[in-house]
Amino acid sequence: MTGVTTVVGTGSYKRASGFANSCSNFASADIVNKIKVKVTWIATPTAIAPTVATYVGNVGTVTPVGGLDSVTLALPTAKTGSFASTPAVATTSLQTDVPAACTTSVPTFTLRGNYVQM
Repeated sequence: MTGVTTVVGTGSYKRASGFANSCSNFASADIVNKIKVKVTWIATPTAIAPTVATYVGNVGTVTPVGGLDSVTLALPTAKTGSFASTPAVATTSLQTDVPAACTTSVPTFTLRGNYVQM
């Protein structure tokens, strides 16, 4: 059996220009400062080490999914652990806790696992 037990993302965005921390900038102008995504794998009978993908300077695509915004990142700048040497065709989509109909500033938000292709 092989699968994913957890996907955890931590990191931050930075403003490309103008004002940061607004919903409109999050969905268009802001870029990833640095986000690390750790994927913990289930595998039996042999264990698989976690994979850590690091994204820096990635614009990302923000789309509403289920009432919350989801961020899709492509081409990590670095990968370590299992699957670190796989071709750079990986896509990571992370659900956030930012409301899709957001109208206020968003100084911080949480990333949740959604879809990872390593």
